[in-house]
Amino acid sequence: MGSSEIIAILDAVKSLVSALNSLSSGSAGGGAASGSLDTSSLSSLS
Repeated sequence: MGSSEIIAILDAVKSLVSALNSLSSGSAGGGAASGSLDTSSLSSLS
């Protein structure tokens, strides 16, 4: 369990969040706003 594994997991979560953002932005703006907040919080963690 090294830091590289944690970074890899964070990157995977970020890619999932960005994918959800692109989907939600096409239908609802509220989902994209909450998703961008999650991305910023993840960026501060890493």
